[in-house]
Amino acid sequence: MFSLSSELSSEKGPVGSLVVQEECSGWEGVISPLIISEGNEGVELYNVIGSGAHGVVWRAKSAKYEVDVVVKELRQCFDPDIVSEELSKKVQITRECMNREAAVLMSLNALVEKLRGKINNEILLTVFPELYAVVMDTNNDCQKIVMEYVEGDTLNKLVNDRYRFSVAESVYIAKYLAFAAHYMHEMGYVYRDWKFDNIIYDQGSSRVVLLDYGLVHHKVLSPKNCFGGNLSTIAPESWPAKGSDIDAYENNAGVASDLYGIACVFYRLLMNHHPYDNVPGFISDFKSSRDAHREKPPIPIVYRNRRNNKIPSFLSELVMELLKKDPVERLARIPSAKHLFGLLSKI
Repeated sequence: MFSLSSELSSEKGPVGSLVVQEECSGWEGVISPLIISEGNEGVELYNVIGSGAHGVVWRAKSAKYEVDVVVKELRQCFDPDIVSEELSKKVQITRECMNREAAVLMSLNALVEKLRGKINNEILLTVFPELYAVVMDTNNDCQKIVMEYVEGDTLNKLVNDRYRFSVAESVYIAKYLAFAAHYMHEMGYVYRDWKFDNIIYDQGSSRVVLLDYGLVHHKVLSPKNCFGGNLSTIAPESWPAKGSDIDAYENNAGVASDLYGIACVFYRLLMNHHPYDNVPGFISDFKSSRDAHREKPPIPIVYRNRRNNKIPSFLSELVMELLKKDPVERLARIPSAKHLFGLLSKI
């Protein structure tokens, strides 16, 4: 058990998958003021709901907030068994992702408060999970972040359970993603990590939630050579060129790359396939994914739609426009996430 001392300040500003390469600094000064010392309110850990080589995600009960919460912590934070330089470096990268996620969620939560009462459909504001606290566990000096536990299943779990999204559901979910991307772009953030595992859809409440902000890129805080994302959705312009030194890579992530990532998710929602399923190793191999996104044409929706003809032609054309290789061509048709949100809201 560990404990929380107080809620995060309401004055939250904008400063403040598969990880291909994430050795990105620049966020330490943003996260430092967010750390809360240990207090008297307890958090009881229930069970692990996610884990990786260097991090664990718990479902827990917060006495302070009287709700179930999610606790993210480093598996090997300050673990004396960590002896190799390589492993220590990976733990530090994971810590950096946690710092970034907490900083981004603080600013997004503040934005939500400012938007309350100012937009017609306030359920859209629930697309961002709530951050409760950043905590230092005094037992092992290990940082944790505590956030809202979101009901529902990830899109990936639904697909694995053989659920098939209707066209209406696909449009609905994509609309939420465009809404989230718009406000992140307004604050200088690029999400980058678009994938089914990072999106929760609660069929009971119709809530859509975007999770995991550890790979968010910021136009000021993130260094230019910071490369990361999910292999299945990284835009063509965001990949290192063939034969180039990845350490010399210059990140081109921006509005256009997030639109491409949303399009990859949207395509899969509609078709139950990735746009490059015909490329062997597309979702697991770096080179195959890079070559597919940069050079191969996505399988046209109109081709895959011949059997059931359920997807309107204007919708398939929209998705294919967002999958254009050239970001300039992409933005010529859909210049922003706000524009995409407007188009999807009319369907």
